[in-house]
This record gives sequence, structure tokens and C-alpha cells, in this order.
Amino acid sequence: TAGIVSESGISLSVGSSFTFNIVLNTKPTQNVLFTMTSTNTSYGLVSPSTLTFNSGNWNTNQEFRVTGVNNAIIDGTRNFQITIDPSASSVPNYSALNNKFISMSITDNDKKIFQTTTTHQGSLGGVAGADTICQTDAGCASGKVCKAIIADRAGSRIASVTPDVGDGQVNWVLTPFAHYYQSNGTSLISNTNSS
Repeated sequence: TAGIVSESGISLSVGSSFTFNIVLNTKPTQNVLFTMTSTNTSYGLVSPSTLTFNSGNWNTNQEFRVTGVNNAIIDGTRNFQITIDPSASSVPNYSALNNKFISMSITDNDKKIFQTTTTHQGSLGGVAGADTICQTDAGCASGKVCKAIIADRAGSRIASVTPDVGDGQVNWVLTPFAHYYQSNGTSLISNTNSS
């Protein structure tokens, strides 16, 4: 009855997926057709958009997938619905059923980068200390998780073993396929790729 997808996924346009299964309880005499649609295709897409059951496959699960759509906007978590419509079915007791609604949410993956309002020199207390400095800084919005873009010799946060490759990452703060903005939330700095 509910699912969550993320803008984070396999590219700058395609986010994560959530899979649902449908199966019938009784063997139909004619085709039973379900049509699935998203109430907001800029949040999530459905594939396939139809499932057909007949006397041969009525008791076999058929799946459809809701895939999140990545955008370049800092817009937080948004809600939408998937509608399952049986009205095109040839069997009257299925075509007369009410639509079924699945509540969906999509989480944002776009981030802000800010420079701390105070300068720090010398020991920051390792990665954990640097994260605390960022989290308590005035530039970190209330209710948000802020982390330092910093690497240390102890290996508790590593950006890349090989320059410009992104291999061997440990607890790295930049996520793939995300848009990074200046702290004003509108000036795009850059996008990250899979590395």
C-alpha cells in the first residue's frame, strides 16, 4: 500500500526503484487488465503500465516497478500516488472494482555546500570533530545533517585512492548523480557522476 523511492539511483535522471506484485485470488474466465499510472510523472514513473492476467497466469505474481525521477531542484521529500485501475478488464467482477491507490514518497538527493562561518586551524578532532564543526555551524540549516568535505590520514574518510577515479571511497560525503549548490540553494556548483 506504500513505497519510497529516491532521486539517487543510476543516473542524473533516473533514481531508485520500488517493486510491487499483483496476483489474482481466483481463476478468471476472460482477461483481467490492470492499468497503473503515476499522479506525478515528474516524481515517479511506472513500468510496465499494464498487467494482463488470464486463465493460464492468474495465480503467478506479476510485478510493476515505480522508478524515481531525479531532478536538479532542492525540493525535499514529495508525495505522489500510483493508481491501479481494473476498469478495462473483460471480467465484470474485476472491471467493477474501485481503483486502488498506493501512497509513494520520493526523497531528494540534491545538496548545498557552504563554507563554515568561522575559520579553524590545527587539530579539528579528526573527521568526527570536523563533522561536529559543520553540524553546529550557522550555515547548516536546522534539521539537516551537515558533514565536512575533508579526508584524514587515519583513513576514516577517503575521497579516492586514485585521483579522479573515485575508487576506494570510505565514508565519503558526496553522493553520486547529485546536484550540488552554493548555500543560496540556487547557484549550481556541479554535478557528481558515478565515481
